[in-house]
Amino acid sequence: MHFLIILIATIGTLMAQTGTGVVRGTVLDSSRASVGKAKVTLTNQQTNISRESASSEEGLFYFGSMPPAPYAVIVEMPGFKKWNGKFDLEAGQTAVIAHRRCTLANESSGALH
Repeated sequence: MHFLIILIATIGTLMAQTGTGVVRGTVLDSSRASVGKAKVTLTNQQTNISRESASSEEGLFYFGSMPPAPYAVIVEMPGFKKWNGKFDLEAGQTAVIAHRRCTLANESSGALH
């Protein structure tokens, strides 16, 4: 059974207030192996403007210079159900999307934990 595990945690940073923030994260499967080439879409919920990225072979992704706003994030990978979450990003802050918050089952299992 295939799983993607994602966590949203907001971490305050000591960086200078630049008026923007950073969103970064990791996509892992249930065995904690990195998932490369997952599509990650970040949408500013105030403007409806989206940015897309793909996770690296290590499962990493990064969105820099993001304006403060409420955001929706969607992680998609063929063979897996789509995962989504929401968070607020503040100026000078880094939002980290990592593992262990939400377990996403493969499409054929129908299980969502």
